[in-house]
Parts: sequence; structure tokens; C-alpha cells
Amino acid sequence: MRSITPSRRVVTLLAACVMTIVTPQAGRAGEQQEARYQGTGAHVIRVAGTTVRDDGSMTCSYSTGAGNGGTCLRFDPANPSPAVRVVDAALGPAVPFQVCLDNNGDGFCTSPERGPCGDDIFFSHADGGAFFNPLAVPGGFRPGCPGGPYPGYVVFICEGIHVDTAGPHSHTPTTGVAMLVSGGSGTGDFCGGTQENVSRKQYTITP
Repeated sequence: MRSITPSRRVVTLLAACVMTIVTPQAGRAGEQQEARYQGTGAHVIRVAGTTVRDDGSMTCSYSTGAGNGGTCLRFDPANPSPAVRVVDAALGPAVPFQVCLDNNGDGFCTSPERGPCGDDIFFSHADGGAFFNPLAVPGGFRPGCPGGPYPGYVVFICEGIHVDTAGPHSHTPTTGVAMLVSGGSGTGDFCGGTQENVSRKQYTITP
């Protein structure tokens, strides 16, 4: 039996590593993408259908999507019905979050924002108590708009107080994972500003 020379063994091992290394944000088109988060990036108080407070900020990595206060997930042109799903270590899928498409590319997620390149923002939790998770989202930036510094979705994890039809309660996410899946429906209103009190939250993209 022929023995494998050291040089051939090294080449074989390198080839195996190349085949198995896959980062969450670099899969083939159509594969599920995911990224971890820690902490919360949006601080919310909503009482009787009125948003009293909605502010904050978050940071995420361009290469991995992992972040503080939220995550970033890349657009997937092979996914005809994209949706964002978040699973929190403490709350499971019952976690409030908002997904932002920064159409005008100013580095802020603003709601509501007027104009042909206003930001599109979607919310996972509603006053009636429902959670829309996975949350359906568009496939990309609006046509003709520059888009933000990250080619995908900016996901803010929300914490705060909610006084709704179920009575007063708080939401306190901890750490978890966000992923891009297929399917999803509905939208909520726990996070986000109003015409009188516009919400403008900054996000920062790191390497």
C-alpha cells in the first residue's frame, strides 16, 4: 500500500477545510443566513396605542452581521419571499424587533420617513399582543434609491414597556440569533415613531 506523502496530506487537509468553512453571511444564494446579537438597540415606551419613546442605536459587522443591539442580514436575490426570524435566549420567538431598509443611505433608520427613498421599517409586535415572527420584508432597496452602507436588513432588537390590551408588561430581550428565511406575514406597531414624534435611530457598520 502506498503511503501518502506529507505534501499530499497537507493539500488534502487544506481542500477539506476550504469545503467546510462557511460563514453565516457568505452562503450560496438561497441558503439561510443568520447572525448573532447581544443586547438591545431600541428603547420603547408605548401606551394606549401611542408611542411615547422610541430611540437608540446599534452596531453590526459587515462581514458576519453579528452586532450589539441588533444584527444585519444580507439581501438574498434567490429568496422570492424573504422574512426575518429572531429567536432570543430568554424570550424565544416572542421578541420585539424592527427591520429597517435604509433606502436613502443616510445611516439612520427613520420612521416615518416621507419621499421616494424614505426608509422602509417593519415591526414584529402589535398592541393586541401578537408577534409576527418571521416578519415579511421586501427583497431589497426601493428601485432608484442609493441604499445604505450595508447591502441588506438592519435589525434593531427592542426593549421597553408596553401598555396594551393585555395590560402593562415589559419586554427585555438578552441575546440570540436573527436569520433570513422564507415566508412570514403581518406587521406590528410596538416600535417606531409617529408624524408628531419621528423616530431616528443610527446604526454603525464595522468591519
